[in-house]
Amino acid sequence: MIQVIVQNDKGLHMRPSSTLATLTSKFDCDVYVHKDGMEHYNFILNGKKYMNVKSVLGVLTLAACKGEALEFIATGRESEKAIHAIEVFVNNGCKTCI
Repeated sequence: MIQVIVQNDKGLHMRPSSTLATLTSKFDCDVYVHKDGMEHYNFILNGKKYMNVKSVLGVLTLAACKGEALEFIATGRESEKAIHAIEVFVNNGCKTCI
């Protein structure tokens, strides 16, 4: 689990949402995101709503703006690698992908 703050000036608009979905699809694991107040979700865990990050449309529905906190969780063989890649991506303003 990791919590990051959106650094991109325009938030998670179409391009960074697409890149995030593509990035997480490269790992052998499931990745989910939580944002306070999100309307759409796949499941609730410990009172928090989570959505699959591998869905571009799902990530777009977050409407995450600069400065908002996102919490990511992952489960599976490459979950630690996926969480690290997400951290780097978001902290670099959604401009660089590893």
